[in-house]
Amino acid sequence: MSSNCYYVLVMRGEEVVGLALCYYVLQPGIYMTYNVREILAGATVLEQAEKYLTPELLKAYHEYKHIVQNMGVELFPVLLCTAREGYAPGILFHHELDERALQEVAQLLINRVLELARELLCATTAFLYVENLNSITPLLSTSCSVFLRTDTSVWITVPWNGFEDYLRSLSRKRRDSVRREMKNFQQSGLAIVVRNLSMLPTDRLAALMLNVQTKYHHNVERGIKPFVEQIERLKRIPLTNIVYAAYSRSEIVGFSLFYLYRNTLYARIVGFDYTLLERDNFGYFNIAFYRPIHDATRYGINKIDYGMGAIEAKLGRGGDLLPTYGYFYFHKDIDISILQASTALITQLREQEMNHLQSKYKCKILGLA
Repeated sequence: MSSNCYYVLVMRGEEVVGLALCYYVLQPGIYMTYNVREILAGATVLEQAEKYLTPELLKAYHEYKHIVQNMGVELFPVLLCTAREGYAPGILFHHELDERALQEVAQLLINRVLELARELLCATTAFLYVENLNSITPLLSTSCSVFLRTDTSVWITVPWNGFEDYLRSLSRKRRDSVRREMKNFQQSGLAIVVRNLSMLPTDRLAALMLNVQTKYHHNVERGIKPFVEQIERLKRIPLTNIVYAAYSRSEIVGFSLFYLYRNTLYARIVGFDYTLLERDNFGYFNIAFYRPIHDATRYGINKIDYGMGAIEAKLGRGGDLLPTYGYFYFHKDIDISILQASTALITQLREQEMNHLQSKYKCKILGLA
């Protein structure tokens, strides 16, 4: 995103008890999942639309999409409240706040973000990827112009007493697959080593990240430089990090980075060398799932947040669904009826997809009732 960054803070004495991270975005960016116009148009749910909608609703979807994608000055500039990377909410709270204090701080943050948007002459304020886990959700949903389901994250709750206990929780077919995938990985000669991020070479990790972005056709026009910068930023975060690095002899061929906070592992990034990591050795699943889950059962970690993407792979390995939402405020005098219709249809699509996945994988849907 090409933008200016603003921090909105709520202080209690000299202590920060609430924070909102905001970006002033002058025009649509290249990243669809942060592009407010593309989100409101439903461009991020095209696959679901073609899978779940009747011909009549699919026609309406394409009509809404065309109209919203042609909006410009009606929507921009945007004040975007979200994390810079990782599809996470941009509002944070002190973990010791009780429910009443959390509500008060949340309301102060929302009010000040909206005030900042008006000061900057923004057309839209967007709170993206908000998880339905705390009391900020009803505050946003009752005051915004429109809201929609942005995507779905996957969490794994860890109640198991050891990795064998975890395997017993899976279906027999999945259990046999996991054992086979672990065996193939071990027989390939690869070894997973647990490291701190600061111990690992930035350039090599950045190259592995670039490989993943290239494989999935994400923008890589700037080459390796943005990934080098990202790794350097991540190395400065003052939280406990855990890197599961797979080595072939002395070279890293794949890694997954997690952060540990209050007995929860947060999956952050992965990187792979697809020329050295054979498809049939199941490196991705061993590096990003089996070893972290093994360690979680061993060291008393309660949950693993796996975020968005590769949802069915995560659900098939014990995950549950956590929907995320986007809340939009429009500061210009515009007709929002098309936006209301578009966002309602997008939310319907996401819910149909989630219900299908819940039925298929017998998983839970997390969040507030």
